[in-house]
Amino acid sequence: MTTPGAFQTPDLFGDAPLPSPAVPAPATPLQAPAPLPVPLRVSPASPSSPERPPFPARTVHASPLWFCLHLPALPLEVLPSAEGSPRAIEVEQGPRAWIVAADDQALAGGVRPGMASAAALALLPALQLQSRAPGREAAALRRLADVLSAFTPAVAVVDDAILLEVRASLRLFGGAAVLRRRLAAVMQRCGHRGFIAAASTARGALWLARAGRGHDPDAGGAPGAGLGGLPLACTGWPAGALQLIGRFGIDTLGGLQRLPRDGLARRLGTRLLRELDEAWGRAPEAWRWHVPATGFTASLELPAEADDAALLAEACRVLVARLGARLQQAQAGVRQLWLTLVHAGPAEQRPADTRLRLGLRAATGDPALLQRLLELRLAALPLAAPVVSLTLQAPLLADCPSATRSWLPEAVDATGRLAGLVERLRARLGDAAVRRLALAPDHRPERAWRWVAPSTAPGALADDAGAVPAAAPRPCWLLATPRRLREVDGVPAWQGALMLDGTPERIESGWWDGADVRREYHVARNARGRCGWVFRDLRTGDWYLHGVFQ
Repeated sequence: MTTPGAFQTPDLFGDAPLPSPAVPAPATPLQAPAPLPVPLRVSPASPSSPERPPFPARTVHASPLWFCLHLPALPLEVLPSAEGSPRAIEVEQGPRAWIVAADDQALAGGVRPGMASAAALALLPALQLQSRAPGREAAALRRLADVLSAFTPAVAVVDDAILLEVRASLRLFGGAAVLRRRLAAVMQRCGHRGFIAAASTARGALWLARAGRGHDPDAGGAPGAGLGGLPLACTGWPAGALQLIGRFGIDTLGGLQRLPRDGLARRLGTRLLRELDEAWGRAPEAWRWHVPATGFTASLELPAEADDAALLAEACRVLVARLGARLQQAQAGVRQLWLTLVHAGPAEQRPADTRLRLGLRAATGDPALLQRLLELRLAALPLAAPVVSLTLQAPLLADCPSATRSWLPEAVDATGRLAGLVERLRARLGDAAVRRLALAPDHRPERAWRWVAPSTAPGALADDAGAVPAAAPRPCWLLATPRRLREVDGVPAWQGALMLDGTPERIESGWWDGADVRREYHVARNARGRCGWVFRDLRTGDWYLHGVFQ
C-alpha cells in the first residue's frame, strides 16, 4: 500500500521482462565486468536452460489516490431536532455569537453560516438555536472512521472531514467510481450528508471537498491540478490570514501561487506556506492515522421521552445497525452488551440510569440475533421513569468464528440456529432455566454427569472428552436415590423375582472424597418383562434398584 509522504520504491515487477539466468564471461582482475544487457536471454543452444516467458506488464501508479469525505452538516447531525422548526448551530465566544451551520429551512429563510446569531433571529424569529457540541462531532467522526477502515487502513480524521488513501484498494473494490459510490452509501447509512472529492494529495482532496468541487486525478495532470480556481476559504486558515491575502486582491489559490514565496513566508508564516506546498505535491504530507477502537460505543437521543418497550426497541435497532456495521468492518463478534437507559427528569431528582447487561454463551456477529435478544429483555424490564437517551457498549472479540455461506441453496446453518434458539430461551426464561447435561470423569453413576450452562461455541463439549467410558450397558433413567429391594429366597425382587443377566459390573470408587462405594451391578428382568439396573452393596449385602431400561 502506498504510504503518503514517502518515497516510492522501484517496482520489481514492472513493464520490463524478467531476465533469465545466465553466466557472464569472467572478468580480468583489472577490468570490471561489462553490464548485462536487459533483457538477457539464454542461448537457444543450451538445451538445459529453456527460455522463460516474461511476466505480464502491469500499470504502475507513482502517486497515491486520496478520497476526502467532507461533512459540513455534522454540527446539525449530532444534535436532536424538533420537527417543523428551522434550526441553526451557533458558537459563543465572549459577548459574540455567530452561526456555524443551518438546516435547509433556515437557509431558505436567509440564514447563512458566519452570520451573527442576533441578526439570524431578527431575520427568522422562529429559528431554533443550539450550541455546538464539539465532543459529539469528534465521536461521530471516529465512529465513521471506524466503519471506513474496512476500505483501507490509511484513514485520517481532520477537523470536519475524513481522508482515505485508496490507491491499493481500487482493484479490490472495482475502481474509483465504484469505491466512491460505496463510500457515499456508507456515509448515508451512518446518518451523514457530505461531499466526496478525490486528488493525488490529501490536502488537495480536502480543499476540493470543502469547496464542493470534483476532480479526477487519474485523468492526467500534475499534483495540484484543479486547485487553482478554489476560493481561499476552503483552506480553513485563520480569518486574519485570509483578510491579509484579500487586501492583495487575491481570492483564489491559483492567484496565491503566483505571489513571491519569500514575501508570503514573512507575512503568513511557514506553516501555511507548507500546506500550500503539500496540496501541490511539492512537500511530503504527514497525517496522524486513525486507529479503530477495540470496543464499540454508540449513543442515541430520543426525540421525545419514551417508556414503551416497542419504541425503545426501535431505538435499539439504530444502535444495533451501527454495531453490525462495526462488526463487519472489524471481522469480529461480541459476547456481551451493555445498554444504558438515561431517564428523564432534573439532574438532582431523576432516577439512576438503568443498565441492562446481555451476556451470550458464544460470540456472535449477527445483528438480527442481538436485536431480538434486546427486544426480549426490554419487554420484561421495569422502568422507573421515561427514557430520553440510550447508549450501547460492547467489547469486540477478534476470535469470533465467522459463518461462511454455502453455494448449496438447501444448506442450513444448524449451529447458528441452535445458538439463536438457546440465546432466545435464556433471554425469555432466565439463565438458570436453560441447562444441558455434560459427562463427568467419574465411575459412580450418580456422579458421572452434571448440569452445565448451554453453549454452542466450537469445542463446547470438550469437557465431555474426559468422561469415563461405560464398561457395560447403562440405563438413561436413573433414580434420584437408589431404592432398596427385598429378597425372596436370596434373590432380589422387584414386582416379582428378578433374573440376573450377563456378567456383573463392579464399581469401587470415591474413597478420596468421603463417598466411598463398593457395588456390583446387574441387568435384571422380572416376570412382567421389565428390565432394571440393580446392584448389590458389597459392604452390607443389600440389593438396590438404581435405574430402569426403557
